[in-house]
Amino acid sequence: MLSNSRCRAFVFLVIPTVMSACTEEGLLADADRHLNGFRCDVVQVITEYADDSHDEFFSCIDSPVRLQLDPEFEREHWDLLVSGHATLDIDRSLSEIDGGAPLEASEIAIAESFQPAASTDSSKFGESSVLVVRVDTPDSTHPTDEAEMSANVFGGPDDQVNLKSQIDGCSHGKKTIVPVDVPGHPPGVLTAAVDLIAADHDSGDLANAAAELARIQLGLDEPVESTYDHVMYMIPPGSKNPFTAWAYSGAARSVYNVERSSFPRTQAHEIGHNMGLGHSGLGEDKYADKSGNMGGCNGDDDHDEATKKCFNAARSSQLGWYADKEVTIEAGTIGEYELVGVEDYPRASESQQVLLQLVAPDGSRVLHVAYNAGHGPNEGTHHTGERVTVVDQKLPIGAPSYRLAALTEDSEPFVIESFAGSGQTVAIKVLERTIGGQEVDSARLRVTYTGDDDGCEDFCRAGQDQTCACMLLLCSEQGMCCDYDVGCPRW
Repeated sequence: MLSNSRCRAFVFLVIPTVMSACTEEGLLADADRHLNGFRCDVVQVITEYADDSHDEFFSCIDSPVRLQLDPEFEREHWDLLVSGHATLDIDRSLSEIDGGAPLEASEIAIAESFQPAASTDSSKFGESSVLVVRVDTPDSTHPTDEAEMSANVFGGPDDQVNLKSQIDGCSHGKKTIVPVDVPGHPPGVLTAAVDLIAADHDSGDLANAAAELARIQLGLDEPVESTYDHVMYMIPPGSKNPFTAWAYSGAARSVYNVERSSFPRTQAHEIGHNMGLGHSGLGEDKYADKSGNMGGCNGDDDHDEATKKCFNAARSSQLGWYADKEVTIEAGTIGEYELVGVEDYPRASESQQVLLQLVAPDGSRVLHVAYNAGHGPNEGTHHTGERVTVVDQKLPIGAPSYRLAALTEDSEPFVIESFAGSGQTVAIKVLERTIGGQEVDSARLRVTYTGDDDGCEDFCRAGQDQTCACMLLLCSEQGMCCDYDVGCPRW
């Protein structure tokens, strides 16, 4: 499996070396290609820095090479490239790649690919084996010992909020974090004392060396990242090119600096990249939607409620954990829906939903709607608790999502007058919320997704006791459209 990542800490911005299976050993036998070409298991690398900046690029597993792919090829195959399930044949030598001109489409061919069905994607469902590699070097030792590191990731008597508790809790057991059995060590953890000077090497070099030592210690024939679902490398202080955290999208690797190695929020963010999730933004900042794990990282270990988060509406839809409680609203639809939060998914009644999605007619954008009840594993939803959130996701789905609104019954209707330029109007109004008591916390809302023509009066006259077709307005008994908040005049 493969993986990608992001979160923050206060260090200076830098790009780690990336791993890559691009080796000169993969010489192409194809007569139409040069003999100096190579084969590359491609992966997207996502790096987070202390100043909330980031770097994203494609590479090959186990190689620091940065692939500059033809833009049209990249757009056409984006979902496959970020999935971690693609092998490319590249018609150029490895030494000519770094710093050279971008690869042309004629120099790239997809040799192998595999795109798992969402319902069977092993990165998102089932038991996920996790190995934590604590890295030491001759000049630097990680300050967290193995026992504490195991508790930080898998939980313990004094560590109730951790990666395992959050992933298990948010998925309601559909994805469970299982520590690798490491004889003679605390659950899921081993130490790799690499023979590299930290100050002379970046985190990618240290992770590569640690991966090989871990393989030897565990007696494996295959690399650890081919054996386990997630491999987390905890880097000691002082490595070259400081960073916060980074990971592979759709693959097993994630890497953490010493400041962030114990933070469940950072760990969940990076594991989210491993599951193929992109970032979550707000406004112009692609990390600013902190209602879920794929926004910026804040809060320390389990001493801050903000560390207890799941994923926003778009990322929750992508994960598929609540698929049986997700409704797609077609264009031309007007209706009322009752939503419960992801935290209350098992308690949802037959008539309640967890997620709504409105797809643009041309398929280029999807609006995802959810209710953040704001308790349990989703307690730290950063000012969106007890609100209905609307999240915009443009294709491809690996691109960042952006939160557009966080609504209560006191909010003005949220309206997009021409969704994705289609001439279709989307309007969402929260009618009421039920909070506390015997019932599951819920929000009832009215959604219209219709043409923005002047057909409101005709819609009302048709006897529909709902909103008017083009705006969130009320239909009067006389077939008039009236402002929802003001109400209809009595005739």
